Amino acid sequence: MGWEVWYDEGNSYGRMGFFCNTADVSFGPVIYTGGGFDKSQFYELWDKAHLPDARTMDESELGSKGRHIVRLSDWDDILIITMSVYKSDGANAPVKIFDTVSKEAFANARQSPFHKELEGLFEYEDLEADREDIEAWDFISEAVEDLNDEMEIAIISQADETTVQKTMVTDTQTIKVVLEWELLDE
Repeated sequence: MGWEVWYDEGNSYGRMGFFCNTADVSFGPVIYTGGGFDKSQFYELWDKAHLPDARTMDESELGSKGRHIVRLSDWDDILIITMSVYKSDGANAPVKIFDTVSKEAFANARQSPFHKELEGLFEYEDLEADREDIEAWDFISEAVEDLNDEMEIAIISQADETTVQKTMVTDTQTIKVVLEWELLDE
């Protein structure tokens, strides 16, 4: 047995809280939500954050973590995300070749390598393309996906880090992909 969340939808806002489904007893604070609160998304984010059994947390910590997850579940643009790509020729320091900044809701925070400006720097679709361009593009694509996952976990779990990066070093070039974010204050 374990714990669950209850949810009561009001006219302009909802309320949620926690209860032990073994003893049928509520515990912890009542947390106000926006309309359309999704319990399944709350559970998913709780699991991704690797949070402990809610029944083992003190009321202050439970309220703080619960409010954070409810805030991430909302559709407000609460994150400013910068994705940067750096490249060097193996002899010189890496130079920023691309960056993009966006303001997003947590649900839309995943970044993509598919920007015309960035794609135009690499000839990866041409059969005659330089093998280095293909390897660099493959690395960038995979790195962005991995970094999206790392960023998501760091945001959910309220980690101190606000930057994640991956680097590929070959004999002739270095490629670095960096995601940085800021969670806006309430």
